[in-house]
Amino acid sequence: MKQYKDIIYALHLKDTMSPLPDKPGDPKAYKFVELGRGNVDVPAVFKALDEIKFKGWGIIELDGVPEKDKTPLQCAQINKDYITKTLNHPL
Repeated sequence: MKQYKDIIYALHLKDTMSPLPDKPGDPKAYKFVELGRGNVDVPAVFKALDEIKFKGWGIIELDGVPEKDKTPLQCAQINKDYITKTLNHPL
């Protein structure tokens, strides 16, 4: 992000889990999960955004609900809570 700071106008952030518990031998198997549950170093992303003084829009989404016992609203709330409570970052 630091290298391209002058051309970053929007952020599209997702977190991924890999390898999957049911496919531990397949390094290409992954799924999108709520922020903080996967392999993306989300705190480092937000730190870099702060360092480059990013003021653009951010889009945080899932391609689908990761577990069948959750709703899209619950997943969105998990993402929001991760950003505002875990990372202490204002929206």
